Amino acid sequence: MALTIQENKDATQDRVVADRKIWVDAEGQAVEDGDPAAKILFCTAGTMVSKAKAKELGIRFKKPAATKKKTTKATTKKKGS
Repeated sequence: MALTIQENKDATQDRVVADRKIWVDAEGQAVEDGDPAAKILFCTAGTMVSKAKAKELGIRFKKPAATKKKTTKATTKKKGS
């Protein structure tokens, strides 16, 4: 099963910021923190990670959910008031 990292505001074209600890198993695939197959620590939360290297390890990327912009009602003053 591939891990997914959500891209955030600090993500660039070729890098993404890890949102948690990610480990690599003996087969060279990324696994979650706490997985008994984990052998080598790949990154910790907040680490800038190469997207190319992450893809090699089987990590996928998820675009952030689109957020609706808040619109405020403009108050307009009527002429003559």
